[in-house]
Amino acid sequence: MINKGCAPDNFSYNIVINGYCRTKRLDEAMKLFHEMLQKGPIPDTVTYSTLIQGMCQLGRLYSAKEHFRKMRAFGQVSNLMTCSILLIGLCRHGEIKEAMELFKEWVGT
Repeated sequence: MINKGCAPDNFSYNIVINGYCRTKRLDEAMKLFHEMLQKGPIPDTVTYSTLIQGMCQLGRLYSAKEHFRKMRAFGQVSNLMTCSILLIGLCRHGEIKEAMELFKEWVGT
């Protein structure tokens, strides 16, 4: 893309990252994510949500939770979709107690 005078933006990165995640090629998706961190553009909520979903689908719950924390630490705001992805991932892998703890934290109870 760059050779053709068109720098990739979040939308184009997110499409490819999503493709990698859907085909369970998370390591390749993470390489693109790290490329974004180094060269830009800044990963957005969609980028993080896509990666978190890919991690949850592969049972990498610790990585998904860490990525969620990093997203917030880097100033990205988690939206309903991001929170739902993480809750669903935890529940599907039997982590109901942890899902409930996160849910209570998010609703402030």
